[in-house]
Amino acid sequence: MARALRIEHPGAFYHVLNRGQRREAIVQDQQDRERDVAIYLARELAGLPGRELGRCFGGLKGAGIAMRCTHVLGRLAEDRRLSKDIAQLRRKITNNE
Repeated sequence: MARALRIEHPGAFYHVLNRGQRREAIVQDQQDRERDVAIYLARELAGLPGRELGRCFGGLKGAGIAMRCTHVLGRLAEDRRLSKDIAQLRRKITNNE
């Protein structure tokens, strides 16, 4: 039996496993990590629903956007340099240099 569809709420984050089929890693290279940071910042600053952001990032589903944001949030807790870099990007984007 298939699982029930996830109900999406604007601005909400969802727990999604960080692996693909056959337990493969989802994030595989630096370019993936950079894209995930861009998605995280776009969601945080624009406040757009996951579905709408997904269209801007190559047709990702809302759950894919949520997964990438959750992954970045997890990395922020562990990586001080990433946290500092994202704060600097946020200031530059919002012109609060």
